[in-house]
Amino acid sequence: MSGAGYHSFLWKDTPEPEKGRTEFSIFNNTTDYLNPSTSSFMINFRVENLVDGKFAWIMDPDGNKIELWEPIDDGF
Repeated sequence: MSGAGYHSFLWKDTPEPEKGRTEFSIFNNTTDYLNPSTSSFMINFRVENLVDGKFAWIMDPDGNKIELWEPIDDGF
């Protein structure tokens, strides 16, 4: 794939105004963002109370990169 793309789906699960989102991002096939994984995809999980920053990356046993991120919003 030579191009990149992005789409965000907004959702909410309570009567409160806070929203979450599901995102799909397609990177150029020359990106190094997925490194050190050799997989063509990465799973991203929204978490809370992430220590030492708003993003963390881990590798699953199959070598797929997983991104953990904590949003800045107050409604999490």
